[in-house]
Amino acid sequence: MADDYKVQIEKEKRLDEDRKRRAQTSNYTSADSLVDSAATFVCRCSCCSTYAMVLAVPLEGLPRRATDGALVLAAADVLPASQKVTALPEIHIRRAAGIEKQWRSSCTQCGLLLYYRCEDEERLFLARDALKTDAEKISESGQKKTSAANVPGGAGYVPKTVVVRPGL
Repeated sequence: MADDYKVQIEKEKRLDEDRKRRAQTSNYTSADSLVDSAATFVCRCSCCSTYAMVLAVPLEGLPRRATDGALVLAAADVLPASQKVTALPEIHIRRAAGIEKQWRSSCTQCGLLLYYRCEDEERLFLARDALKTDAEKISESGQKKTSAANVPGGAGYVPKTVVVRPGL
């Protein structure tokens, strides 16, 4: 009988220890994240809205490349492990200054060219109008709109449902 009592006490101690461990387990949320969401800009493909990458700088105000109008972005401004793109084979383009090698990346969903790298590894060239941020919405006329009514959580935001019917 004394052995049964000792076994019962041991079981209760193990249960108490398990309960303490469970109580100490905390859930990980976006509030606990080390990434500051106010300082990041999520970019999506402008064709199919598939997630493409996260940048540390806004797209607005980036300088444009004179040869093709691409946005010039420092490679350090792309957050690590945030790119969801498909790498394409290297291509060669004839420019006035000579042959330029480009390593291109496209959207994983629709195949739209999103950006390319040249031999200079410190810069990315974002294709003209290939990316949009979450704050930007494309209207039916193709004009970009960025107002509080279009931003989720903004005043007057109304989610819209779009029905696509094949053959129309």
